[in-house]
Amino acid sequence: MVATLSDLSALPGFIGFDDEMRGFEFAPNDNSQIGVYNIKVVVTDDDAYSSGGVESCEGDFELHVYYTNHAPYFDSSHADWECFVHTDDTYTLPSVSDIDGDTVTRAVDLGSGASLPSFVTFNTGVGTLLCSTIDNGDVGTYTIWVTAEDDDPQGSA
Repeated sequence: MVATLSDLSALPGFIGFDDEMRGFEFAPNDNSQIGVYNIKVVVTDDDAYSSGGVESCEGDFELHVYYTNHAPYFDSSHADWECFVHTDDTYTLPSVSDIDGDTVTRAVDLGSGASLPSFVTFNTGVGTLLCSTIDNGDVGTYTIWVTAEDDDPQGSA
């Protein structure tokens, strides 16, 4: 059994064919592989030729590879951040990547979805948090959630 593209050229690297298992493995891994692939399978009966029967048969099918959006990801982990009473401090968030090249927007809030405390502001343009003059009454631990979303509705991190 042999598998090729219908024009008899080799299968692309992301399409594997196992003759012993008589099966295919498809593992497209980037958007350049999107498209329709016409695949030909030829089965040969080595014993049939000697007995005068049909030597081989073939069949074609189409493989459709569709676009899949990949969620953006942070390039490194987040470190803890400490702000001190009556002191200004800035924290730079890790950069965000998107292998699809989509535009990525970051957002921050308290894990419950509540807004940031009044003494913390987020600069979306440069990806920094600014802690400005905490009063004694604001001392405590705050969990700040950072999310990244691309402009494709299928992806977020």
